[in-house]
Amino acid sequence: LEPRRATRTAPATVQVAIYCRKSVEKYAAEALTSIDAQRSMVESYVASQAGNGWRVLPERFDDAGVSGATLARPAFRRLMEQVRLGGIDVIAVYRLDRVSRSQLDFLQLQARCEKLGVKFVSISERLDTTTAMGVFGIQLIMAVAQLERGQTAERVRDKTAAARDLGLWTGGR
Repeated sequence: LEPRRATRTAPATVQVAIYCRKSVEKYAAEALTSIDAQRSMVESYVASQAGNGWRVLPERFDDAGVSGATLARPAFRRLMEQVRLGGIDVIAVYRLDRVSRSQLDFLQLQARCEKLGVKFVSISERLDTTTAMGVFGIQLIMAVAQLERGQTAERVRDKTAAARDLGLWTGGR
């Protein structure tokens, strides 16, 4: 008898949609925008997972000049429609706060995606959402993102109030 040789089967294809977001569109004419940089880094990560069957979908889901305070963003809505229709296994982002800066919104979104078998991958935070510790990590990161959004809003309100106190024009009539 000859020893059996292990045959290697190709991994199943994992369809990966990349989502990128940038709050301000101020530098959109630059040669390399924040969205381009995010996409490049996520594409590199996905390429490193090719041995596991990962493949980037050709459709781009990029929102420029849109706040993370809302999920009502054009590219994000298209992405969620594609998730609903099937064909996406993983949503890959540079950082989780690119998806949302609201902890509640993100956790509800994650639960919806999980029911459809879609996972989130953040290349910066490197969290495994299939473990209790990974879920805790996501909750912690989203809480910090929400805090950051709230503090930014407070700073803007404080600056506007200070400018108004000095008699400076702050917009409006």
